[in-house]
Amino acid sequence: MTAKRSALYIRVSHEEQAMNGYSLQAQENRLRQYALEHNYQIVECYRDEGISARSRPGRRKEFARMLQDVQAGRIDCILFIKLDRWFRNVSDFYTYQAILDKYNVVWETTEEDYNTNTAQGRLYLNIKLSIAQNESDTTSERINFVFADKIKRGEVISGKLPLGYSIKDKHIVPDEKAPIIRDVFNYYLKTKSIRQTMIYLAEKHGIVRAYPTITSYRTKSVCRKCCKLR
Repeated sequence: MTAKRSALYIRVSHEEQAMNGYSLQAQENRLRQYALEHNYQIVECYRDEGISARSRPGRRKEFARMLQDVQAGRIDCILFIKLDRWFRNVSDFYTYQAILDKYNVVWETTEEDYNTNTAQGRLYLNIKLSIAQNESDTTSERINFVFADKIKRGEVISGKLPLGYSIKDKHIVPDEKAPIIRDVFNYYLKTKSIRQTMIYLAEKHGIVRAYPTITSYRTKSVCRKCCKLR
């Protein structure tokens, strides 16, 4: 009998790895053990690291690569430890389940038991998916509430700032390069040319930035507010 060609799929967000111990290596070890016990042939291990459960499937690079191998007929079965490693969104699950069905690919979990061949089994699957989606939605609402409160207090919610700004006491403040940014904005207001502004920044201030970066400077409202250009 030909061994079932199996793909190992692993997903973990940074928060889950820190809080729950769902490390990539721990998941991979369990999946390899399961494949060995069932005499499955491992085709490939697909590892999406630092990917939230709410990330759309199209943003999971390894998931997309695995799907290409499914469509190329290289995989018979996909293994993951729990359903929430796979999807936490009911509609996404059934969208990609249709693709797996088309190519006769099944999936198995090492830590949970599902039987989608019966009405009762499908009901249980839908309940698990709904619970997982609700947990994900609740977490998202909690995070959005925290961010909204921080924004209301004028606190920073991201550590990435444009040139001319730094973080002090959780607030964005102009730094020693702020005068350069004011000068650049004033120059842009006169010329209305991003390309000329890019050249001006390089020639006068010795700062080289690509065209998309200069465009982002123009559109960042935080810069206009701090520079008082509005």
